[in-house]
Amino acid sequence: MNKKIILLIICGVLIIVAAAYFYITKRESSLETSAKQAPVVNFNNQGDGVRYNKDENSIELYDNQSDSYKKVVSVNSEPIYSEISPDKKYLLYATEVSDSYEGEENLSVIDVTTSSEILSKQKIYSPRFTANGKVVYQLIEGDSSVLKISDIAGLTQTITLPISEQGVIEPIDENYLVVYEFSYDVGEATAYLVDVTNNTSSKFATGEGLKIKTVLNSKYAAIQTITDGKIGVQILQWETKQVVRNIDNIALDDIDWKQDTYYVYAKSGAIYKSSFESITDTKIANAPDPIVQLKLIVLNKLFISSTEKSYTTTF
Repeated sequence: MNKKIILLIICGVLIIVAAAYFYITKRESSLETSAKQAPVVNFNNQGDGVRYNKDENSIELYDNQSDSYKKVVSVNSEPIYSEISPDKKYLLYATEVSDSYEGEENLSVIDVTTSSEILSKQKIYSPRFTANGKVVYQLIEGDSSVLKISDIAGLTQTITLPISEQGVIEPIDENYLVVYEFSYDVGEATAYLVDVTNNTSSKFATGEGLKIKTVLNSKYAAIQTITDGKIGVQILQWETKQVVRNIDNIALDDIDWKQDTYYVYAKSGAIYKSSFESITDTKIANAPDPIVQLKLIVLNKLFISSTEKSYTTTF
């Protein structure tokens, strides 16, 4: 065989191998870091959201009526997570602990009206607002960890968790929340359903690359796992664990719902609407591929974010 042809074949093989390695590495990196990445805008159930403005070093409140942003507070460093309370009165944000190798976070809760800090906690994990406006977070103490649920006045409830490592909290309603094990890789993880009223926990789900999504006061939850190298999402009723649907080749950032009327999800450059009672899809919009964030702000308005831009659209 001609030496030139052999060299061309070798070069072609090397290019294919390099491209495959780049794709796999990029995909694994995305899966490893996704649980720690803050959304572009984080919304509550009323369609109010907050975002970090890196040009102004501030956190801003989004108004869904005008599609505009208003500064709430200046910050010294970029938050890894921020959230507005269900009643829109308070803002929480978390920043990385600078001298920590454990992914610990420092928490600040801000009064939106006065822009003053009313609550702070150091070296905690996964702070969130509950459905009734309390602040919940994980605290690791030695070989064990606990949930702390604090009201704005600082009165705190403590619940022992069945995990000793860093977790991610997903509140459901005033009485229940989900905590799942956080992992930088796509290994096996477990999620637990926590009964806040009775201070008890029970196993909720397991799987590789496990992530959970809940919507406040919804009877549904979504579970992301990776099976045989393929990512997918399962929608189910969290209380009965009755499966509504399995959707392959999408991630949790690609799906959203509110008020249990229907859910929307993005796949292959399109956004679909589907009822929880059936699997009939209706295409409602085009979408960038890949999508960074899809949020149903109100029942006929979507917030869509890609690597290049963020925008809203109605349907």
